[in-house]
Amino acid sequence: MSSRPEWRSTAWRPLSGLLAIALFAALGTARAAAESWSAPAALGQSSLYYMYGNNVAVAVSSHPLAQSVAVWVEPTTMAVKYAIQRNGKWTGTKTVYTANANAAEEVTDPQVVIDQSGVATAVFGSTKQGPVTYCVSGGRVVRCRQLVSFAKVATLAPGASTWSKANLSAQGWTVTDAQIGLDQAGNALALWSHRATSASAPTLLSASRPAGGAWTAPVSVYTSAAMSLPRLSVGPSGAAEAVWAEPLAGTPTSYAVRASFNPAGGIWGAPETVATQATPVAYLRSTVDGNGQAAVVWNNGYSVQLAQRNGAWSSPETLVSAPGRVYAGSGPYAAYGPSVASDGPGNVLVSWLESDVAGGKTIEAEVIPATGTRSHVFWPTGAGVEPNLSMSPDGSLGMLAWLDEDDSNAYAVSFTPGVGWGQPLLMSSGAAQYAAVWGTGASIAAGPNRSATAVWLSVAGINAQIQILASGYLP
Repeated sequence: MSSRPEWRSTAWRPLSGLLAIALFAALGTARAAAESWSAPAALGQSSLYYMYGNNVAVAVSSHPLAQSVAVWVEPTTMAVKYAIQRNGKWTGTKTVYTANANAAEEVTDPQVVIDQSGVATAVFGSTKQGPVTYCVSGGRVVRCRQLVSFAKVATLAPGASTWSKANLSAQGWTVTDAQIGLDQAGNALALWSHRATSASAPTLLSASRPAGGAWTAPVSVYTSAAMSLPRLSVGPSGAAEAVWAEPLAGTPTSYAVRASFNPAGGIWGAPETVATQATPVAYLRSTVDGNGQAAVVWNNGYSVQLAQRNGAWSSPETLVSAPGRVYAGSGPYAAYGPSVASDGPGNVLVSWLESDVAGGKTIEAEVIPATGTRSHVFWPTGAGVEPNLSMSPDGSLGMLAWLDEDDSNAYAVSFTPGVGWGQPLLMSSGAAQYAAVWGTGASIAAGPNRSATAVWLSVAGINAQIQILASGYLP
């Protein structure tokens, strides 16, 4: 894997290697040469037989007792686990929530945020078996078991070791896709999919919590029997966007990306259609910047689409790595797994994984600055899993992370608004014991004052044992 970025100008003319190096030097070689990542810290272990992908959520803050927190589900027990970094040191694995094995309880992947007072908040869905009742199936009355499901919330005070836990939702048949976002004032917003009974359609529900306050009663955002891929984004100023995908009614071969906008301190608006297409929507991701402007990316077949909202949605555009490139299942190019992030000032980053018929792969990144012209950059890679993006709400840092499956290492590259990209840096230290697990991806979170934390999975001996590793950015 090359550690040298290869640039395409805003006029989309490929630069030669020497010119790319010269351009990179002009954009701050001294800064890039100084930056690095801390030696990986082991947060815990699991088995690849059960933990097929990287389900670790991570958040960062400037509080010394909650610099970073990582939460995940241990699939063998369905327990929600966590590790926290305090005063520069990570704790070992601890437990947020213990699932009820006797009731076959299942827990969905958690999400986590940290406010500036150092309070960490995690949300997740829980579904377990309830009492046996009688129900009608196929025209017959049969014994059946109810499902008991809740959206749950857990909070951890600075320096504490025990999370306080509560139900965020009323009881339902199934609760999934629990998500949380936080603005710079510490106001939290949660979203989840709630199916009240076995016969009811899923409803997106939302609740909010003012900084230092209590959670409100849930409100309905949208109901649809065929809704999928819900995503919540909360901007630094408090504006929020919920997006989802669903088939168009009466047209089984047409699909829509839809959204609901919530201005800072406001209420959820009526559903808006962002785009329609002839293929199922995949890899739906969204972001909201500090000005309340939203951006959504997704896969339409083998191409990456982008739409932006500034009062109204723009027409979707196909993102391309160079003019004239054609993206299709038969080639010559295919783009996968877009990610998007934005910051307070309004800078937007989009990334994706691209491949060609010859077998070459690249990590692509598009810069949409708050002011000025767009630019594009790419790096050769052996990655087979989409990269992940994050931006600091204060506008100090953007970070892009991925796993290279050719050399089994984890990489990250920084972006400084108004300056440019750094060099891809090795997070896994190049040591064999930190070899990244194929196909699992890297989680990344950028925080205030140019802080960032990455989490990935590495090989840990025989029998498919893996360890969960974390590394911190050193600007």
